[in-house]
Amino acid sequence: MSAGLAINPPYPAAALCFTDGVCPSETPCRSLTNAVIQSMADAMFVVDSRLRITTINPALSRLWGYTIDEVRGKPIQMLVAPVQDCHQDRLPGDFENALEQARLFAIPYRRKDGTSFLGETHSSPVRDDNDNIIGLVCITRDVSAERQAAESLRRAYRQLKEKLTERTAELEERNAATNTALDVLLKKREEETKTVTENLLIRLKELMEPPLQGLKTTALTTSQRRCIADMETILVEILSSPLDRTLSSRIHSLSPAETKVARLVIQGKSTKEIAQWLNLSPWTVDVHRKNIRKKCGITNQKANLRTILSTYLK
Repeated sequence: MSAGLAINPPYPAAALCFTDGVCPSETPCRSLTNAVIQSMADAMFVVDSRLRITTINPALSRLWGYTIDEVRGKPIQMLVAPVQDCHQDRLPGDFENALEQARLFAIPYRRKDGTSFLGETHSSPVRDDNDNIIGLVCITRDVSAERQAAESLRRAYRQLKEKLTERTAELEERNAATNTALDVLLKKREEETKTVTENLLIRLKELMEPPLQGLKTTALTTSQRRCIADMETILVEILSSPLDRTLSSRIHSLSPAETKVARLVIQGKSTKEIAQWLNLSPWTVDVHRKNIRKKCGITNQKANLRTILSTYLK
């Protein structure tokens, strides 16, 4: 075996020792290499092909607490946390695989005082002058704080996401409750408006119908009768408008004429009275009544049309 190794030419062989740690005579290149290694902020260690430590730099001594004499010739397991600490058998897998090609991995390491840290290691195989792999050079830095910070960020993100989900669900629940309350209020308002309108129409009918019917029994000129007929038409339109809209929305197929007849049926008018109100013949009113029954699906001729039509207004 050669006394040294080649690391990324043009650095010469014998830059680092793989035997007894005694280095060859000083050269300018070797002095530069040693200066770089001694000045590195990251820990560096070199192992031979049997994964035994041959060289370390001062940064490793500071990070692990060992001196070169304490680790030289010792297996790499000396620097790595025991299996029970890292919960997986990292050795010799990571380092043996690194003998084949450069690798980057993070594993728990153990210091001299027994404390552990997570180290990120860049490892590269080292070859001699004959291109034979004779060991590994590994550069390691403590990434425990970085991983803890990253985990803290992930934990904070999860907590924020959970709170956001809870807050969103809470707002949706509140919105649903608010919408329900608004629906109740709107429905109540509609019912109140409908009641007020119906009461007004009933009162108008009570006030207008008797005088008009009374006038029709008196001796009137043709012009006067025409005026009364016009008044009755206006009254019918006023009284039928809200009811017609309700019927039309419930029975979409009713024609305007059928809707007016249905409205008067609901009011309890007979065929003769409806004919008088709408200025139609009784036969035409009967035709409308039959069409209304057909469109409402009333097949029983004994069924009360007024009762059935009233159900559409509930």
